[in-house]
Amino acid sequence: MSYRELILSRLQIPNKGNLVLAFSGGSDSLALLSLLPPERTKAVYVNHNIRGQQELEKEIELNRRNAERFGIPFEVLAIERGQVDELSREGKMGIEAAARRLRYSLLSKAEASYILTAHHQDDQVETFLMRISSGSPVYSLEGIRYRDGRIIRPLLNVPKSWIMGYLEEEGLEYSSDSTNYDLSYERNRIRHLVLPFLTDEQKDLISRICCNAGLLRKKGEEIILSRNPGYVSFCLDDYSASPVWWREKAVFDINHYFGYTKRLSRNEFGKIDAFLLNKGSSHFETSRFSIFKRHGIIRFFAPAFCFVTVFDPSGTLVPGFLISAKEENGGEAKMLCIDFSFVHGTLVLRTDRLLDEIELKEGVKRISELKKEYGIPYCYVLEDKNGLVAVLSSFLGGRDRLSRRFLGKKGLYIAAERMDEGKKFFSSTFSYN
Repeated sequence: MSYRELILSRLQIPNKGNLVLAFSGGSDSLALLSLLPPERTKAVYVNHNIRGQQELEKEIELNRRNAERFGIPFEVLAIERGQVDELSREGKMGIEAAARRLRYSLLSKAEASYILTAHHQDDQVETFLMRISSGSPVYSLEGIRYRDGRIIRPLLNVPKSWIMGYLEEEGLEYSSDSTNYDLSYERNRIRHLVLPFLTDEQKDLISRICCNAGLLRKKGEEIILSRNPGYVSFCLDDYSASPVWWREKAVFDINHYFGYTKRLSRNEFGKIDAFLLNKGSSHFETSRFSIFKRHGIIRFFAPAFCFVTVFDPSGTLVPGFLISAKEENGGEAKMLCIDFSFVHGTLVLRTDRLLDEIELKEGVKRISELKKEYGIPYCYVLEDKNGLVAVLSSFLGGRDRLSRRFLGKKGLYIAAERMDEGKKFFSSTFSYN
């Protein structure tokens, strides 16, 4: 049996729909290009602009000729030079991860039924070895999936040795990315220093382990997370009843939601998991989260940050939030209403402090007592020169409280909006209940 026949026996190409191939011009994507139906395929090369111009121009020209050979339209999409480095630095991720994120961002805009990539069985083995050596959670050992939305990986069950044998049989010339031989990248170290010592049978066995991990992931119900401004919550009973891989996924998803790019260590997850399953304690602090149990609900909070800023009724932006005063909307009786003519001096917005207290309808109360009552690690307060005007904590799962001297007054209503990269994705009105 020829290598072409071997590959076709495992190739999984969608029968219908327009196809866009992420075509690097390397051995894998060239092999896939040659096996795709030209009448519904387009090859797209993404230029990351992280290599020398001469090498890139030579590669693009070869890729263009190969696409013409198989009658497939060819397009080049360019990422601005320096953008990969910038994302790597600001996102605290490796160059490979930054390049991949930008590449998929461009490809996702393609008007096609499916976006094809040339990941193969050896890529799957590399991914598995990288994850198992880094202590990744059980559910991630599934590795690369055949399908993620519109993204399809037709060669995922095809060994690299078959691809190379096929290219030699057909006499196809492919391009070679110089960064693929840079051993400063972990994937390259595994590719060049580990994989050559594995047989195709051993690689096939690892691929089966990945398949079984995928089946394991599908068993049981995923823990449903409620994402709110400042915290994430879920039901304690759901967590306790879930297998460990779903518990891991919930905690790792929360870690990602709060913007951490570095994974939690196995040891950190173990401590968090033990606390959540322990019925005795109700509060736990880690380097990344404050965690509270209250009335059967688990809440993960981002670490408190300290700030003091002048409050502008038209909108005061603090990290991740816009807090502003608005006209009455729909006659909501439970909103905090502040008459700014009763404010003495400058009104400031800040996080609470150790000895803060506010005069409420029922008397003077420490903010620390309110936080303990609500089961939250911190809250925001509004303050003028005469003391606290209001405590803003309902969006953290607590209750907003207004100073006694403002009760019964007419004015503007306080609201908060969660901001994401300059765009509002969550809006919540503080309540007075």
